Amino acid sequence: MGINLYECKQLCNEKNECQSFVYETKNRGCYLKDKELIGTEPLVKVNPKFFSVRKICKKGNIILI
Repeated sequence: MGINLYECKQLCNEKNECQSFVYETKNRGCYLKDKELIGTEPLVKVNPKFFSVRKICKKGNIILI
């Protein structure tokens, strides 16, 4: 099985090139991305199994709310 959301967050925080990640809840998949999301991107399709997370603080650490 995959990893949990907080482990995925930590992986992204540890890699400078990671600017965001997609997390798949069903299979616990973690997909690190180098794309910087600003929060105004259009929603392509609502899917409760996947969601994107972006880095939001100046130190580069992801804050999960």
